Amino acid sequence: MRKLTPKFQSSYKLRDTQIECFGQTQDLPNTVAVAVSGGSDSMALLRLAHYYWGSCDKEIVALTVDHGLRPESADEAQQVARWCAELGIEHHTLNWTYDGKGNLSAAAREARYHLMAEFCTSRGIEHLYTAHTMDDQAETVLMRFARGAGVDGLAGMARSTELWGISVVRPFIGTATREDLRALLDEFEQTWIDDPTNDDPSYDRVKARELFEHLEPLGISVQSLSGLAHRMAIAKHVLEQEAASFIKNGLHLSPLGFATLNVDVLASISLETACRVIGQTASRIGGRGFRAHLRFEEQLVELALERSKIGGKTSGGCTFRPAGDFFHILREPARCEPRVPISTPGGTWDGRFDYEIVGELDGQDLQIGAVDEAGLAQIGKDYDGFSEIWQAAPREARLTTPGLWRGDVLLSAPLAPWVSDPTSPKLHIRTVWSKTC
Repeated sequence: MRKLTPKFQSSYKLRDTQIECFGQTQDLPNTVAVAVSGGSDSMALLRLAHYYWGSCDKEIVALTVDHGLRPESADEAQQVARWCAELGIEHHTLNWTYDGKGNLSAAAREARYHLMAEFCTSRGIEHLYTAHTMDDQAETVLMRFARGAGVDGLAGMARSTELWGISVVRPFIGTATREDLRALLDEFEQTWIDDPTNDDPSYDRVKARELFEHLEPLGISVQSLSGLAHRMAIAKHVLEQEAASFIKNGLHLSPLGFATLNVDVLASISLETACRVIGQTASRIGGRGFRAHLRFEEQLVELALERSKIGGKTSGGCTFRPAGDFFHILREPARCEPRVPISTPGGTWDGRFDYEIVGELDGQDLQIGAVDEAGLAQIGKDYDGFSEIWQAAPREARLTTPGLWRGDVLLSAPLAPWVSDPTSPKLHIRTVWSKTC
């Protein structure tokens, strides 16, 4: 990365922002990823990161996701690449194609983070910085309030979140507004790209933004809602301590990538804590890092406490399955990450499993993907080498475990354990939570 000397005498505002947002980052690994759309917020993040980290000998990798939803998006990604080239920053454009399924905004957001997390994992990058501001925080709190959010929702976005095996960091979330960052861009003499969707009133976030003009006379402002988020985050921390006690005594995270809750223990805690446990566990199993609506979580608690042995619900990439005195949270088979070619010796698949390949990769045409129905059929019911954990697991859990594939042939299912071709490279698997449990 080339260190550029600014064309201006750095202001107190610039120095204060650097200290607040980047002052404790010296101990980060030497390579850090930054999400850059080309808008004012992300360009300010890029320039501040470059200006600060350049003196700390850290390498920046800039990532732009082209959702392909507007004709101009490819040109905008190229413009970001040119700006990065001027700064001597490595840049990559990650492309996504909408399949027409589900809510577009939610699908685009999930795809954006997934693509960037996948890239970071492939490069061994542990931290991804994004440019969410106090304005974004306030808009998020306002929208969640309108949807009846609880403590977690009103806590807004956390400064740091674990998502698909990486740490997503939002350095501006409680320190800088969009106006602050544009003022800093003026000091850098840096232009940016205006996304027309930021003014499209069909988006809830734009509607929330426009409401502030009418709410500010009542004292409801970006600053006050950001302060509310901070106070709710403190309350959230206290509640999480109660949830941690349940997790220790009433939750089992399986090596097969699913969770089982003890309904007796669940019945002994408050509804809010029970919702928290189910919601946080589901975000982990689903690999998304996002909680469901509070009302849906309440319905899941009610379902668990019924102690039924039939029925269930699906949401957020998870299946919620009652089993009498136990309640399973499983990965929804249809939502597993598709089979992906294995081009490096290790990585993360489906946000739940770390994998390592031992053996020669060249010319093997190997893929990692869910065992699924086709794989179970190839294993067969008569195999007598299954582990006790595999035999005791719900069938849906077995379907969503990772397997080593070559074309349509399943070579191995390590968590079964089962191998069809002992001469093929060995696939070693462990859940991402095995690092912390």
